[in-house]
Amino acid sequence: MSTGSLLAEIKRRKLLVSNLYEGVDGLWRCFLRDKRNEMPSPYRGEGPTAEAALRAAMPVAHAQIPKTEFADLLG
Repeated sequence: MSTGSLLAEIKRRKLLVSNLYEGVDGLWRCFLRDKRNEMPSPYRGEGPTAEAALRAAMPVAHAQIPKTEFADLLG
């Protein structure tokens, strides 16, 4: 995934980069916030570069919950 597609994905998911900085230890830290519900930076990531920190902060898609078959219960 290129930097452009990473930024497009952030925009598509309606996320906001609330903070991106390089710490005194040389690691970049990124905080993403959801624009829809104004949650305080639930997504955090760090890495050796700004791009790596952005990638680490991206929310992971949740695994699909298996569907329950109710046909057997109804008889």
